[in-house]
Amino acid sequence: MTTRNLHLPTPNSSRTLLQIATFAALNDCQESERPRRATRPADSVIFDEMQNITLDTPLTTDTGMIPAGTVIDSQFFAVNSVSTHTLNSSATFNGIVLGVIYLDGSANWALSNFLGAPGTTYSEDPNLCADCGFESGDTVTIVGNTVDFHNLFSKPGDFARVITTAPTPTPEPGSMLLFGTGAVTLLTKQIRRRSRSATA
Repeated sequence: MTTRNLHLPTPNSSRTLLQIATFAALNDCQESERPRRATRPADSVIFDEMQNITLDTPLTTDTGMIPAGTVIDSQFFAVNSVSTHTLNSSATFNGIVLGVIYLDGSANWALSNFLGAPGTTYSEDPNLCADCGFESGDTVTIVGNTVDFHNLFSKPGDFARVITTAPTPTPEPGSMLLFGTGAVTLLTKQIRRRSRSATA
């Protein structure tokens, strides 16, 4: 296994690596999980960061403002290579995409650091890596719960933080049955009490 210093974030091993279309390889996953290819032209990764977070204050992204009180999930996207590559990729998320932080030198990186995955080392902060965002010509296109990325990149790579709505949990069928049974039992007891007091 070849070790490279490519400035990709190193996700904590407990974080979930997400599937992303047209990526050449996944970095920071077990060798057996990596796609089998003759060559690895570039390293790429997308992984979950903080999930199910309620914003106390509005969050500014490079594509707009997310209001306070919104429950969000955060995911991190990164591509890197020792030589120049062009990549068109697409990622589909569980929630609607609310915003993306991706521009070189954006102050929004530091404002969103609280969303980083615990135990993960990042270098996207403009104070540490001024060129780790997307440069002129790189694009992000949001359509519902999908983000299309166009990147021309080499070292130090292109990073993005994608903010989505947190999926609303749906009650299990068993829970709904239990709730319904309890409600019927209470209603039946109340009807019996009323009919007994009416006859007495």
